[in-house]
Amino acid sequence: MALPPYEEIALGSLGRFADGTVLVRLDGPDLVHLQTASAVATWLEGTPRHAAGHQRSDCARLLDQIVRRALRTGQPERQVASRVENGIVEVHEILALPLHTHWGFPVALVHVSEPQTRSSLIEQVYQSTREGVLALAPVRDADGQLCDLQIVTLNAGAAQLMRRSLDSLLWQHLSEVYMGHHAQEITARLFRVVENGGSDNFELEFIGDDAESYLKIAVAPLGDLLVVTLVDITELRTREASFRMLFEANPVPMWVLDAGSLRFLDVNTAAVEHYGYSRDRFLAMTAHDIRPEADRAELQIVFANRTKPYDGERIWRHCKADGSVIQILPYVRPLMLRGRPAVLAASIDVTERQLAEAELRRTRSFLDTVIENIPAMLYVQDAVDHRLLLVNRACEALLGVPRDELIGGPSHALFQHTTARAVLDQDAALFRASGRDAIVEERQFETRGNGTRLLHVKKLAVSDEEGRPQYLLGIAEDVTERRAVEARIAHMAHHDPLTDLPNRACFRERLSDALERQHRHAEPAAVLCLDLDGFKAVNDTLGHAAGDALLRAVADRLRHCVREEDLVARFGGDEFAILQASAPSPEAAGQLAARLVECLAQPFSIIGQKVVIGASLGIAMLPGDGTTPDLLLNNADLALY
Repeated sequence: MALPPYEEIALGSLGRFADGTVLVRLDGPDLVHLQTASAVATWLEGTPRHAAGHQRSDCARLLDQIVRRALRTGQPERQVASRVENGIVEVHEILALPLHTHWGFPVALVHVSEPQTRSSLIEQVYQSTREGVLALAPVRDADGQLCDLQIVTLNAGAAQLMRRSLDSLLWQHLSEVYMGHHAQEITARLFRVVENGGSDNFELEFIGDDAESYLKIAVAPLGDLLVVTLVDITELRTREASFRMLFEANPVPMWVLDAGSLRFLDVNTAAVEHYGYSRDRFLAMTAHDIRPEADRAELQIVFANRTKPYDGERIWRHCKADGSVIQILPYVRPLMLRGRPAVLAASIDVTERQLAEAELRRTRSFLDTVIENIPAMLYVQDAVDHRLLLVNRACEALLGVPRDELIGGPSHALFQHTTARAVLDQDAALFRASGRDAIVEERQFETRGNGTRLLHVKKLAVSDEEGRPQYLLGIAEDVTERRAVEARIAHMAHHDPLTDLPNRACFRERLSDALERQHRHAEPAAVLCLDLDGFKAVNDTLGHAAGDALLRAVADRLRHCVREEDLVARFGGDEFAILQASAPSPEAAGQLAARLVECLAQPFSIIGQKVVIGASLGIAMLPGDGTTPDLLLNNADLALY
């Protein structure tokens, strides 16, 4: 067919299509862009995070291929292409039209359509969890100082917990998002993780749309991003409200103290009425202020770094508002109040012994109620014969064993027989340490009612007045689901969801490690970039489901073609990469490439169809072909062509 004249097409009126066109000339082996519309420039170069004038390798390569096909065949070429930008997949239709010019050199007019469809990969991954997950990117000012954080992605769970729509939060600066009266604290904590590394965990209340909820927030760096996980702990705080009801209505004078300063954080009505101080005056005082001056040094000794209960071991003297001094028995429990160490204290006035004993029974009943309703497994065993003296309701529920079968029995009845000996040896070592150190560990246990569970266990020895071990207190929290979610998120961040192969980020990390080993120990290695030949035809003729099945089959073959120490990764589409560890020479890398080509040339059985494809490989040796991951990958990719 006769080609349309250049003058009629390129110099004529293209109307609305002009915004999506680029005019390309073949100049020897190179393609020269004569004129590029702004929409095509954006398609080629990506969002502003790409350096100006630097084209995306995937889009530039696709443009090069379709233009060369059109110029070679003299026929219009049409192709559908997917483009991933910031976790969004855009599908464009590309049309390359070869043109005739009176100058004689080959020219092609290419039109890139507006996105036909847009879909979010991150949305599909993150929407499967009820926990909120969002990623924040640091925003720095002209001097490079951290000034804000931007929400670059989040799931529906995060939007729901933050009481905002997903669209209204995405790409917002954190300073523009309402975070209640804790906004400054949250921002300061996030900034510290960005600047200092590490991680952070904290809890706070969040108020939005007249609804109050409580969130547990975990922050960890991922490259130059922050990954923030939000967990709704409103139910836990509701239980705390139940505790407050028990606290406020209790007839025994009670306080909650800051563990460090011993400042009163809260007092109940009984304390106000019995001591004569107003609630406001109490909250302006410390525990030292209600003791005679001569007794204050002992108070500091008792409360400093307290990790175990103090149950009326000695009679204390307290000063009432009218100046009178009473004798009381103190009952103290260390606890965590909204992430901070605190102390719960109750006092029984034993000035009149009969009243004191009645109050003592009620207080112990109250503390038992608190322990019984703690949402963690708690047990106490005797230090001498290791008999179980106490287990709470959560222990029964977690193990699936009635407490009547446990109390009075040996402590190893809590655990599987295969681990009982190790647990007993561990307890004995803790008793020998006389309670100086607590044991904190995570261990898997077989339970009768709930199968295998991963428990976070803390155990400490409780000694008598002479320092002899008396009891062992154990607290265990079931972290099975939490650790599974953490592992799943970590796996998703470094693996391709279709083939479960490592992704580009994981490959770059391993390649950086290989470069470091080569620098330190001269350990050779090779990078192989692999593209599938004929994959598009399979995708077009048999459908995307067949294409996905073929990619999974290719991934399986590649895994079996390399050694255990080698790494196979999928970069996207039909692009794969292999890191060949300890490659002694280019010949060894070439032999691996030949095996891969031969392996992939064998027919595949895809949804009942026999499919034959090929593979093209490019090889880069380190350090000869590059000393950075980007340079090695670019050189291996160039070697494909």
